[in-house]
Amino acid sequence: MLERATANRQPVSGTFELTARCNLACGMCYIRKPANDRYERSHELSAAQWVDVTQQAVAAGMVFLTLTGGEILIRKDFFDLYEPMTQMGLVITLFTNATAITPAVAKRLAQSPPSRVEISLYGASEAAYERVTGTSNAYDKCLRGIRLLAEAGVNVVVKSTLTKYNAHELDLMKRMAAEWGVPFFAASLLTQRRDDDLSQIQDFRRQAREAIDLEEADAATSAEIRAALAAPPPAADADPFYCSAGKSSFTIGPFGQMSACIDLPLPGAPVAEIGFAEAWRRVGEFVGSVPVNTSCSSCALRSICPSCPAWSYGENRTLNQPVKYLCDLAAERKRRFGRAEPDVQAAGG
Repeated sequence: MLERATANRQPVSGTFELTARCNLACGMCYIRKPANDRYERSHELSAAQWVDVTQQAVAAGMVFLTLTGGEILIRKDFFDLYEPMTQMGLVITLFTNATAITPAVAKRLAQSPPSRVEISLYGASEAAYERVTGTSNAYDKCLRGIRLLAEAGVNVVVKSTLTKYNAHELDLMKRMAAEWGVPFFAASLLTQRRDDDLSQIQDFRRQAREAIDLEEADAATSAEIRAALAAPPPAADADPFYCSAGKSSFTIGPFGQMSACIDLPLPGAPVAEIGFAEAWRRVGEFVGSVPVNTSCSSCALRSICPSCPAWSYGENRTLNQPVKYLCDLAAERKRRFGRAEPDVQAAGG
């Protein structure tokens, strides 16, 4: 279905960033604004506007919807927009840090359940959690929120963003999720802020060799990378977007700006002003106009490198330049998992 949607340019999968505001202060976050930021709050789409946009998106073919932030549950009108969405035949996923989950919130979500709730756990210990989130007294609230949702029968997935300050607790977080009886996964790649605010990502991002250490320790990931390296190199691709961004998926930001993906705030079409259909048309036009990054499209390591216009924009503020961090990761994967043969230098590395 997703392949057909991409071929037909059907906007089947949407991500709505309901707010950039958050009650945590994670140093590596790409979007976070203070929870009490008046400017942000006053410019966010209202609940009624989000419902209207959702109706237009469904009419255009949207089936899958992810609601994310910031922290979605700091919006006092969250259920005013969420509950109508649950009546539209959508497969809905919620992203939350769970610190705002109370018994009342858990009960209400159970009454109109999403497909799943993905909860970010930033450490197995209070010390690691607070170091990553920059927030005290939040660790216990997160654990309570997870337990409340699981007990209410809501489908929960626990995930973690691995940094220098919590990667050593990965096994402990896996064990905690197993004790709760919920799935767990972790992500290692940290992306830069999309705005011009100062980022602390260099203080949190692990070096390439440290990131690949974890991949090497995971049998499934290791097998996947080895298979990619053993396969014939893919032909040079004339499409700089290897994913569904702007072809069958899209993101709408807190102020109603539609973009190709969550990491690329372009073209920023104002959906509340021009309507969903026109915003989607502009996103597709933008994706089709991005020039190919010839260095990456011809690189022999592109099958094990996620380089794309969004990564280039985040790291270089351009759309078609190599990203040194990704080049370092690909080269390290080649060294660890590749067959014994002369090394191939990654573009820009």
